[in-house]
This record gives sequence, structure tokens and C-alpha cells, in this order.
Amino acid sequence: MMTKRIVLFGTIPTARRCLEILHTSKEVELVGVVTDLGYVSDEETVSEYAIKNNIPVISMDECMELEVDLGFTIRFHKIIKQPLIDHFKEGIINMHGGPLPSYRGSFCNVMAMLNREEKFGVTLHYIDADVDTGDVIDISYFDVTEDDTGYSIFLNTLEYGVELFRKTLPSIIEGINNRIKQNSITNQMFKGMFYTRRSDLEKFKQVDIKEMSNDEIITRVKAFYFPGKESIYTVINGKKIYLTL
Repeated sequence: MMTKRIVLFGTIPTARRCLEILHTSKEVELVGVVTDLGYVSDEETVSEYAIKNNIPVISMDECMELEVDLGFTIRFHKIIKQPLIDHFKEGIINMHGGPLPSYRGSFCNVMAMLNREEKFGVTLHYIDADVDTGDVIDISYFDVTEDDTGYSIFLNTLEYGVELFRKTLPSIIEGINNRIKQNSITNQMFKGMFYTRRSDLEKFKQVDIKEMSNDEIITRVKAFYFPGKESIYTVINGKKIYLTL
């Protein structure tokens, strides 16, 4: 089997885990990683792993100067534009934190709670010029329970995403993976839609505790629970009073 020349785009520890899977694959030649060198984490970062293992840390511009077969974006924080996508012979594959095509865009974990989904998932798909519209390779689903929060759903998308990456990588490298057009996926399981703007969320953050049911308030508290992020709030005498777990 021919070795594939691969670039990984990513920064968070989940990306580092996927980088390690690529690094230990005999069919992969890692020609570089694109990452945020200033990122700080309690866990080993992508840049730390790359430097330790002599994997070049490069910029997106430098990618254009390399001969590359395939790219992977793992919860990457920058938009990859069409000229760079086209430069990869076999395209670039993204790990998206939601089941496509039902949940495109951002904040999908929060909206899953607000929509009271009973299941959710993570998707591997090819990227194209639009947002989360490329062909799907595979989706991994998991249950959403009464104890879940927006944060725990986010963590599940990371954990299930790594295992989906591990499972599908051999077929992707061999070039025998599925490419499913999103308009051919008919899944009535989800209530989701396309969420891209922070304003899609902001309208749910302020609650009127006199007008809203306890059940709805609790749902919103759980949806917006995320350490370090603003929770929902009510306004009393002109002041925000935050409600959280």
C-alpha cells in the first residue's frame, strides 16, 4: 500500500490524540501539523507532541508548498479556504461535533439540549466551500440522558469522535471509505438545523422565572452548563442573576 502524505489541523487535546493515531500508522507520512503554538493545556498539546516526535509544525501558507495527499481537521479554529482544500489530492476530512446534516454550524451541543434530543452524534466528513456540507464518511451516535448537559454532550462528541477516527482511518487511507451526499441522508431522528451565529444562542440565555416553567428553566440551565462559560440568567432590578448547576 502506498504511504499517504498527511497534514493534521488542530490544537485541542482531542486533536493530539488523533495525531498520535496517525503517527503510529504505518501507512501515514505526517508531513506537518497546523496548530496554535500559544495554546496552553494541562494535557500534552498538538505542538508539544509534534516537536517531541520531530513532526514539522507549519502554517497554512506552508501547506501550499508541500506535496500532500490528505488533510484532517480536528475541531480546528480557523476556516480553510478553497485553494488550500483543492491543494490536497484526496481532500480534507473534518471531525464535526454533531450529526450531519441535521446539526451544521456551531454550538450544536447546546442546541441538542435545547431541542431535547434523545440521541446525538459526531460526524467525519469531507470539507468543501460551504459550512459542514461536504460528503459524509460516517457518523457515531450516542444517547442523551436526563443527566446530560451541554458540556457532557460536548465531551461525548470528542470521545466518540476519536474512536470514530480510529475506526475509519484504515479505510480512508485505503481509499475505500464511503462518501455519502448529505442530501441523500434522511434521518427523522433529530430536530436540529443550521446554527452559526452566537445570536442563535443569546436569545435563549435570558429567562423570565415568573413566566417560564421549571422544566424549561432546568433544560436551559443544563444546556448552557459549560465550565468557564456564561450560564443563563434572569434580570432582577436591572442586574443579571445567573442560574447554574
